[in-house]
Amino acid sequence: MMGSGTPDGARRLAVMAVCAVLVVAAAGCARGGQQGGADIGLSSVGRAPAGTAVRCSDPGPTAEPQAPSAPPSPEPLAADFVPVSASRCTAVVKPVPGDGEWQTRDEQETTGPFAALVRALRSPSEHVGGQGSCSAIGMVPIVITLTDARGRTTVPAIPHDACGLPTQAALEAIRALPWKTVKETTVRQVRSQLEIDSGCPGRYKPVIAIQAAATSQRTADAGPLLPGTPPPTLQVCRYTLDPTSTVSVTGSGTFASGRLTTATKLTGASVARLAAGLNAAPPATAHCDQPQAPFVVLTGSWVVIETGGCNRATGASGGLRQVDPATAVILAG
Repeated sequence: MMGSGTPDGARRLAVMAVCAVLVVAAAGCARGGQQGGADIGLSSVGRAPAGTAVRCSDPGPTAEPQAPSAPPSPEPLAADFVPVSASRCTAVVKPVPGDGEWQTRDEQETTGPFAALVRALRSPSEHVGGQGSCSAIGMVPIVITLTDARGRTTVPAIPHDACGLPTQAALEAIRALPWKTVKETTVRQVRSQLEIDSGCPGRYKPVIAIQAAATSQRTADAGPLLPGTPPPTLQVCRYTLDPTSTVSVTGSGTFASGRLTTATKLTGASVARLAAGLNAAPPATAHCDQPQAPFVVLTGSWVVIETGGCNRATGASGGLRQVDPATAVILAG
């Protein structure tokens, strides 16, 4: 991979930064009644599956994101095409005071000026593979819709550099346009206020159930689950089982993931008692015949403990430990 200390490396990092804002978020919204067909790839910031996509068309404020579809076929900008307006869609994550973060779909328009964009679009692409090492970057195609004075629309092809990335000139020209949001559609909540305030993930895999179901379950490390001096406070994230979000283990069944419900902090003597109980927990040897149980996660150490069922726990070293009921009660909340 090209180093960032070289001029080419610095340029590559600049392209990556622009792509993070523009390439992943840009998709086409057609004008004049023509429906855009591009999709927007969205990072879920670790709280939902990566690569979530939404259509540029309006599915309604409560609709779920839809599966990606093929974007309009881009074509070289015709020599006689003089744009007078442009449109696109962007996916934006916005904070809502007291209600977390929400993903919106913004339909944007601009009336130029387009001189720099036209020059960039009509510049030739470089031969791919003809220049040094390239960073492995995946991206959604840049899709904008241009309209001329006669009402004709086109989705212009974006020239690329030797690594197949959009040229810097094209990226800068698109970014520099005075885009104006003409319609904003709320799509879904990305993070709840509880997630933001607590730092707890909104969803968590059922790691204890998965480990218990593994045919080659590893024996737990005999070392402490919370090594060293107990911290003054511990963030406890509590999860209920969500049957709508599951993980399947071949030959063992399907297990519900955890959905964040509450979060509290333990302090003082409660932390000391919990640490002592977790560190004394022996490896879990008996098969658990209880139903899958809710669990808690201790952020920082990322120790996971069942708050019911067989009261098992697991930590960074893997394997299952058997927690005594008195220790599990400290976490029940």
